[in-house]
Amino acid sequence: MSKVLKYRPDLDGIRALAVLSVIVFHIDPQWLPGGFLGVDMFFVLSGYLITTIISREIHDGSFSFLEFYKRRAKRILPVFACVLLCTTVVAAVFFLSFDLRQYVKSAVFALLFAANLFFARRGGYFDADATEKPLQHIWSLSLEEQFYFIFPALLILFFRISKRRNVRTFILLLIVISLFSALLPTLGMEAYFLPHVRAYELLVGSLFAFIPPAEQNDKASTPLFGWLMMAVIAVTLVLPYGVLPGAGNIERLLCCTAVGGLIYSGKSLQMQEGFNTSKLLSLKPVVFIGLISYSLYLWHWVVLALMRYIYMDAQLPLAASALAVIIMLLLSVLSYYFVETPARKVKNFTTAKFKWSMAAYFALLIPATAYLMTAKPAAFETTLYKADESKICADTLTKTDCAVGAANKKPEVLVIGDSHAAHLSPFLDIVGKKEGWSADVITSNSCATAFGFVLPDSDRRADRCNPYNSFIEQKTKDYPVIIISQRWFLHTAKPEFLERFNTMLDDLVKAGKQVYVLADTPMDGQLPLRRYYLRQNLGIDIHYVSEDKKEEVRDSAKSEDEVEKIVKQHHGVQWVDFMQYIPADKLIDGLPVYFDTNHLNPFGSSKIAEMFINDKRTLLK
Repeated sequence: MSKVLKYRPDLDGIRALAVLSVIVFHIDPQWLPGGFLGVDMFFVLSGYLITTIISREIHDGSFSFLEFYKRRAKRILPVFACVLLCTTVVAAVFFLSFDLRQYVKSAVFALLFAANLFFARRGGYFDADATEKPLQHIWSLSLEEQFYFIFPALLILFFRISKRRNVRTFILLLIVISLFSALLPTLGMEAYFLPHVRAYELLVGSLFAFIPPAEQNDKASTPLFGWLMMAVIAVTLVLPYGVLPGAGNIERLLCCTAVGGLIYSGKSLQMQEGFNTSKLLSLKPVVFIGLISYSLYLWHWVVLALMRYIYMDAQLPLAASALAVIIMLLLSVLSYYFVETPARKVKNFTTAKFKWSMAAYFALLIPATAYLMTAKPAAFETTLYKADESKICADTLTKTDCAVGAANKKPEVLVIGDSHAAHLSPFLDIVGKKEGWSADVITSNSCATAFGFVLPDSDRRADRCNPYNSFIEQKTKDYPVIIISQRWFLHTAKPEFLERFNTMLDDLVKAGKQVYVLADTPMDGQLPLRRYYLRQNLGIDIHYVSEDKKEEVRDSAKSEDEVEKIVKQHHGVQWVDFMQYIPADKLIDGLPVYFDTNHLNPFGSSKIAEMFINDKRTLLK
């Protein structure tokens, strides 16, 4: 039995459909809301092709794990290493030291085929910050390799036990197990990236590998069947995420099954007269996109992420998006012809050459690790981030002795809230020393602080935020003065938050507490720190803010007004606003006072304290 699959141009057409869907979605999700399903299409196609090859080799007794991984290495590693090296050079030029450090960490995990696990602990695929992470898309490559570390062994074991009987039942059982694994605890990781949760998509392709292609007299060989499968894919691509229940699994299963249907019917339709889906997918321009799809997938996100890093906005202007498309296409064509294709055509790829190639590949970990162990922030960043972390109790309920303010005084003030309370620690320290009081700062990042407010279990912050609120409710009993500071915009739209917050103020006043609620830092449409770095170091000065970001800034201000109205309804609760000391350009003494769009850095927090004192204001009455 031949190990070489007969070339089918329609399969490259499916690759083209997959990669173009992903690119359109990544440029602007509103253009193709379900475009992220292009990755799922890749999974199905990969599962089909690899399983077909493996099963044939197992059948004729020629399968070798070594030869299998040698082929995988030739296929994926050369162009991946090329993209990784080029991206690292560009990141080293444009990224702030903190961002570069995070990038290098992601590169290390990518090199170890574990990028999905890295990003699973650092926010979701659809998070805004993800748009600036150049290696975010490598999660799918890592997940695919993890699948192929396990699946061939499972298949061999099953064949030995079953004598190749009931293989489709076995694959279906694995699909069901994968689907139900989504119900298992994720230990704080985003399920979207986890291999057992996404394995069913590759397994759908594996299932079709054991279904003989449709014959001429099959119902699936009619053009109508092909167009029906294409229609299902089109519907899933235009449906916004979350419209159907099941956290996206229904759309994925429909899309994956439809792709399997195209694979199943394509060979027969290719030989028929007239125009059909297989002929559409086999058009030369479509096939060309399919041929360069791997390079295009690797490059497209890198280009978009780097441009977004410079523009400081997830929504690029149209001209920048067009330029990004030109750049990614050019880079993809170059890497396909000068890296990917020559590597694939290497003859006599011996075991010795494979070992040396893998040694060279993993040697890339050495400079990356050395950087992580020795890198230091730039001089101006050191100036901005001189903060005493011992005075901030963030995301912990065991370390609660984080006092700021006057030394050798028992803290009588408790500061609670999210990171927008924590970033005021330098301010509170300076003002407390001046006014003669001491405060404990106990916060939890991104947690809405209100007695009795509970996040649903589906929120990955629930395990941290719900215990924090219960702890704080008890902790306030030990302090006569309570200061509350939060990023109000992040919480006001959450069901029941404002009601719970209002009740909390009532409870604190009835308990005889002095309560101060602080106005939040005004949101900036850009990132002042990065804007400063790009202008000072690279001469790049872009003043672009998308309409979406402008609306977000307006909504942030509206949330602030909403909370202020609630606070002013409570006699005995003080609304304190000292944000007028933050300049419009977010610069004091020529240096940025923000860390991102809304957090003060320690330098900014300290400077505002100085201005507050110089203005002869007092925080606690």
